[in-house]
Amino acid sequence: MKKKPSEKSRPRAEILAEIAALPPSVQGTISSYRCPRKNGPPAVYHNLQYTRGGKNHSFSIPVDKVSEFKAAVAAGRKLRDLVFELSLADANEIASSGSALKKKLAHLVLRGAAKIQSVVDAAADSIERDGIACTSKLEQTLFDDMNGLCRELMAELLSAGAATAGDYEPEPEERNAGNHGKRIVTLFGELPEIKRTYFWNEDSRRGHYPFDDRLGLIGRYTPAAANEMIRSAVDHPYKVAAETFSRNHAFRVSADTIREIVGLYRGRSSAFVKGVGSGERDEADARAEIVCVMGDGTGMPMRRGCLRGVKGKDGRAKTREVKAGTIFVASKTRDNEPHRDLDTTTYVATTHRTEKFGKLVRAEFDRRFGQVPETTLYITDGSRWLQTVWRNHFPFATPILD
Repeated sequence: MKKKPSEKSRPRAEILAEIAALPPSVQGTISSYRCPRKNGPPAVYHNLQYTRGGKNHSFSIPVDKVSEFKAAVAAGRKLRDLVFELSLADANEIASSGSALKKKLAHLVLRGAAKIQSVVDAAADSIERDGIACTSKLEQTLFDDMNGLCRELMAELLSAGAATAGDYEPEPEERNAGNHGKRIVTLFGELPEIKRTYFWNEDSRRGHYPFDDRLGLIGRYTPAAANEMIRSAVDHPYKVAAETFSRNHAFRVSADTIREIVGLYRGRSSAFVKGVGSGERDEADARAEIVCVMGDGTGMPMRRGCLRGVKGKDGRAKTREVKAGTIFVASKTRDNEPHRDLDTTTYVATTHRTEKFGKLVRAEFDRRFGQVPETTLYITDGSRWLQTVWRNHFPFATPILD
């Protein structure tokens, strides 16, 4: 009776009516054992075995009630299947009211749950029938099924993220150079190919993938997967680190891969340390409990040469947008009023697009604060591009509409 989530569910009332019409139902399995006797054939006894609270229990069945208990156990299996079908029907009903992405994710979760449920049911039946034994096969099956489910979920989420990355604003010198596929590797294994848009800057002769930048990819590995590789390489040679990682995770890597990831991390760390060392960190920043990040943009009159590539409302621009950000430490007065601490304000301003502005503000934030303060407030007028900066660079901050 177990149905796949992709099948059309029966109405809830129909399932409940079938449950109500069931005869007496008992959960568990019936086992029998023989007891030899001195005179005559061995006596046969029957027990009802069931699990409750993680413990096995048994119930002695009277000889004249064995046939009734067998019918009740069969009805119990039917009841369990109907309850599961009801759960799927309710889940499909809830999922049908969401977005297309949420529906697809709900479908994957339900399909994965049904598969795992069948494995667990089979294991429970085996334990009740034969007792506990080596769980190696069970553990490996559950591990593979859970990894498969998580891998499918990550593939859907990242594909949706790549498809909706249209809020990236290219620089005037950048041009769209087409979509290119990449097989991203997560903690749960390699994903199917995901298409991302590539932007090329003719002046600097360099290009980049905004989606990869936002995701923080290290090569083709997600930060979580790369961090685990780095952790494996801390106390071991690359070959041993690769073997250790491959043994404990859902995919295998070589010593060369570990070496490459360590090299990429080393380059990023050096650049970060160099940037942090470019300015002094005030003692007030180290003690800061509340930090405010503010952002806004305005048009600034500029010479014609500086407006090349800028489009105005009537096709001829007279100003160019300047994006400005400010970071300061806040506290409260004795009267519990909000207060900006003196000499704690720093500014960032640029005519670059949203992506570069966000990186500059975050770099200044990281330069001043060694770790994320207890409370970070992100104060803006709610413009779409400022929301993008918040999502990509300050997701830990509390947004406040000014």
